Amino acid sequence: LKGVAGFLCAAAQIGRTLRAMRIAGFFVPLVAAGVASQDAVLSALEEMAANAVVKGRRAKPAAQPKPGRAVKSLIAGSGDRTEVQTPVEQVQEYKNSKLAVDSTLSKEETAHAASPVTDDAWKTGIHGLVGSASSRFVASPDVGNAISWIQKEMSSAGLSVRLQDFDIDARGTQVKATNVIGTCKGSDTAGRFVVLGAHYDSIPAEGPAPGADDNGSGVTSVLLAAKTLCSMKLKLNVEFVAFSGEELGLHGSTAYVSKMTPDQRHKFQGAIILDEVGLTRTPKSPEVIFETKGEMPPQMGLIDTLAESAKTVEPDVKFMVNYHGWGSDHMPFLERAMPAVLLIEKDNLYSAEQFGHSPRDKIENLDFHYGAQLARIATATIARMATPRDQIALA
Repeated sequence: LKGVAGFLCAAAQIGRTLRAMRIAGFFVPLVAAGVASQDAVLSALEEMAANAVVKGRRAKPAAQPKPGRAVKSLIAGSGDRTEVQTPVEQVQEYKNSKLAVDSTLSKEETAHAASPVTDDAWKTGIHGLVGSASSRFVASPDVGNAISWIQKEMSSAGLSVRLQDFDIDARGTQVKATNVIGTCKGSDTAGRFVVLGAHYDSIPAEGPAPGADDNGSGVTSVLLAAKTLCSMKLKLNVEFVAFSGEELGLHGSTAYVSKMTPDQRHKFQGAIILDEVGLTRTPKSPEVIFETKGEMPPQMGLIDTLAESAKTVEPDVKFMVNYHGWGSDHMPFLERAMPAVLLIEKDNLYSAEQFGHSPRDKIENLDFHYGAQLARIATATIARMATPRDQIALA
């Protein structure tokens, strides 16, 4: 096992500490139990280090299943593959903490706010985004077309749009990446605001990268929410953000949070992030995960607001909670004590294994009704967050 430990130390030195720790927790017991030889484990680890994109949610080794969310891998040995599963996604039943935002909207008004987000609108939106560029990888020559398409959609929804550039190392090449930020103004003179965001970049780095589920589904939902919410009378400002650079390590959301002034951080009231919200294997009993990190009151308030909204607009969607979140664009907020919750499909692990980070992540895999259901939950939640009866202080 010393060889394994040595490799993990080397991985940590190149900025992969968290990922290495998760992999260690999975592989080392396999060797100890005799499930896999040390040589087989070392080979698998080296393959991951050589080929994995250290992203937010999962890393996909070339021609290998992804370690990551569920840490479900196939250990190669003499041409045979032994499947071993150790869950990492620690979901649990929701318990009401009674900290939901006290909105001026009634249940009927909340449902009405989400009603324009139809199945057909979601279908049209995902086709538009995926069709805007053959690849949305940060260094793709085609990514500018996707940025322009998102910018145009935000402008047509009535948002004030700005671009936020930042530098990123895309596999050894320095490139400029761009967040697209659309703001819908509320009546609050103090300038308080909430965020609804999703990353638009996709991988693989070469060739087609449609990124339909990961994460065209999230961006489609954000844009549809923007179109309906900007037609309402809101109290708080809402920033709708399409992040870049998530697939290479949460760079876009990190840049967004890092560039906030102290005053802006004070005015920030919470973020809802969407990542992989379009695929379900159980359309008759749809499920979604609300994910955050820790059980502090600000996060619990967002979870309660999501739960209340889900029960109002999509009572057939079952939701569970993960308080041990990691690896998507909610994390840069949470790491700075800024409340955020991720919405992610229950079948995200299946999606990652079957299609993730490959040209196979196509629209054909998605369920338009399910995608619209989760988009309606997000829309209703932001509607309630942006219409507090009294001053809120989630952050």
